[in-house]
Amino acid sequence: MSLSSSQVLRSVADLYAAIRDVNPLVVQLTNFVVANDQANLTLALGASPIMSFSPEEQLDLGRITGALLVNIGTVSDIQSKTALLAGKAVNERHRPVILDPVGVGASSYRHQVVQELLAEWRPSIITGNAAEIAHIYGLTGLGRGVDSQQEHSDPARLVRDLALRERCVVVLHGATDWLSDGETVVKLSNGHVRLTTITGTGCSTGSAIAAFSAVATPPEAKEINLHDLLVASIAGVLATSIAGEIAAENSPNSGPASFRVAWIDAVSTLNPEIISERARIQVVSVV
Repeated sequence: MSLSSSQVLRSVADLYAAIRDVNPLVVQLTNFVVANDQANLTLALGASPIMSFSPEEQLDLGRITGALLVNIGTVSDIQSKTALLAGKAVNERHRPVILDPVGVGASSYRHQVVQELLAEWRPSIITGNAAEIAHIYGLTGLGRGVDSQQEHSDPARLVRDLALRERCVVVLHGATDWLSDGETVVKLSNGHVRLTTITGTGCSTGSAIAAFSAVATPPEAKEINLHDLLVASIAGVLATSIAGEIAAENSPNSGPASFRVAWIDAVSTLNPEIISERARIQVVSVV
């Protein structure tokens, strides 16, 4: 189903109108460097986070969560075990599972962990920077992957082809963001350079994507709808990038720590009108 930019934007605006009414629960198995920001950003959007690190509770949480985020930023054996259990539990209920393979190319251990996760459960969305997405696809030469600012030579084709292969939505974030469900490819051009001065903005984008994915997937869903999750992913990326623009405008002389607070504050002010006015969305053709 081919979509226009205006159709995508209307669907995104609908999610912004719904998220605070739905107040979805989002389980986040994430890294301890950015977990506090991710929880606060999730709350600022109107969703409810559970930051879980224990394998013993994943079956219970899998029965009630609206979506699961797995972020391997500070990966360990216990986190890997927890992620395996959590992903399987959420897959069984046909709820979205978002994988953020942070720094997957930085070490053989991270690579092995992600391989094991992909072998045991199916991600609904894979989100990462150019180096991480290229590594998942099987390419090399784009650096270590952690906070990478490097770009891929053909990001539109990369996200489309990986989405087709893995049968999921793929989000490649950077100065320009690229997203695909394997059919539609979307380019987003929002954001601000000051977002690169604080750590974890990409990780927090994963939280936003998970929150909107929970809203986009009906409780009675019997399968994952990739089109709906593409729209949810666009909504999540726009949340953090447009909030970055607003924070930079409101706090032009602030340092990085103050900007971080202004950024989360800006997330809490987002609404359908702001998104519709500021979003720079382009549906692109890949042959």
